[in-house]
Amino acid sequence: MMWKSLCILCAAALSWTLTAAPPKNIAQPDETVVYKKAPDGEELKLFVFYPPGYQKTDAPRPLMLMYHGGGWRGGAPTQFFNQCRDYADQGYVAISASYRLSPKEKPQNTVFHAVEDARSAIRYIKKNAARFGIDPKRIITAGSSAGAHLAIATSVLKLDAADDDLSIDPTPAAVILMCPVIDAGPPPGYRHIYKRIPDRYKEFSPIHNLHEKMPPQLLLLGDKDSVLSVEHAKEYQKQVEEKGCRCDLVIFPGAKHAAFYQGRYYVDSQPSVEKFLRDLKLRPDDQKE
Repeated sequence: MMWKSLCILCAAALSWTLTAAPPKNIAQPDETVVYKKAPDGEELKLFVFYPPGYQKTDAPRPLMLMYHGGGWRGGAPTQFFNQCRDYADQGYVAISASYRLSPKEKPQNTVFHAVEDARSAIRYIKKNAARFGIDPKRIITAGSSAGAHLAIATSVLKLDAADDDLSIDPTPAAVILMCPVIDAGPPPGYRHIYKRIPDRYKEFSPIHNLHEKMPPQLLLLGDKDSVLSVEHAKEYQKQVEEKGCRCDLVIFPGAKHAAFYQGRYYVDSQPSVEKFLRDLKLRPDDQKE
């Protein structure tokens, strides 16, 4: 299988950084849904991509739910629109979610709100699974950098919005972590987030909140990553496995931070993603078995 919507861009595009603009040739969602309104009126949205010809009355599909990167201060859901279209072409329903960002000009927002929103998004989707035509037991969360932090935060951080339905478990079936922020503490943790929340970093830090009921995780990392070292990623993997949970770690020589949005490293990472999801019977064709 060739991942056509992203591969079209490979020849012209190198992996873009957290602050770089997305490519001009960008896929467009089939549907946009508001899943939540912030206190200041901001609408938080799900940008939904469906398989070609898919009817919501068909057998429920697995969902690929993606959170963009940008240091919790920037970035946009468009970063994953091409990947979402690619996954939809493979038979998944795919969603790129927005969440509250906390730039300096929005002092009412904090990084903790981003986690609340990430968990709210899953709860909304599970409650409305029939609307999206998805199987609520086959939700895969994925993200890059800060978005990868949110992808795993849905199952390890207990930060919930006051109006969320807490009877709905936001834990996904599996997590794909692309160059993630897994440690919000002091070095070897991510110092930029630690400086922002030095007194509360443990509440925000996945590695400080691991437990025995975590979903399987796939961690994709370049050996030139400036945020997470290979050594620290291996320590994270060790600690997850000590809890009796699965954590596959795949290292890509030469890849830098935010390398997996598109281009060479996105394509190179897909066999590992496909194997991981096949092992867990989370691919679209698995419903036929």
